[in-house]
Amino acid sequence: MLAAIVLLNFKDIEKTGLEIKDACNNVDEASLNNYLEKTKQVKNKKQFEKIDKELHEVAEKISKEAQRRSIEGATRLFGQLVNLCVKCHVTFCK
Repeated sequence: MLAAIVLLNFKDIEKTGLEIKDACNNVDEASLNNYLEKTKQVKNKKQFEKIDKELHEVAEKISKEAQRRSIEGATRLFGQLVNLCVKCHVTFCK
């Protein structure tokens, strides 16, 4: 997505935002529970779900900003997306 933002490729920004949103939606409950158990993070499930929900929302907003051809909006939201990714990985991928 960063390359698409730098190149002002709104079509790819929109597509990538939707792909991220859809990929997140494809995680089933059993797989999530299995991962949280394996990583001893079960007690943090609510926190994971909160971050995950925010990530879905931001990814969808990026696509909408791309549809509007707003590079400023897409870039600002991309920063939020990266921060959410890092927050989740730092918290749950230990």
